[in-house]
Amino acid sequence: RNGESGSHIRHVHTITRLLLETLVHQSTPYMLTDTDIDIISTASVLHDIGKIAIPDAILNKPEQLTAEEFRVMKT
Repeated sequence: RNGESGSHIRHVHTITRLLLETLVHQSTPYMLTDTDIDIISTASVLHDIGKIAIPDAILNKPEQLTAEEFRVMKT
């Protein structure tokens, strides 16, 4: 939707992967496999998927949202 979305998604994916790999190497309670890390880091790029259906006028509004706009955001 904006010029930053593609790079943001790549960054989220990379950072999630690095955090999980570090977690696995530094903490034994988290026995994640490489496949687990692949799945979680791939799924992490969906964290902003709800923004797709929100009109730009609401998503980018600098002022406080009205009750109706907030209802739309919650969808």
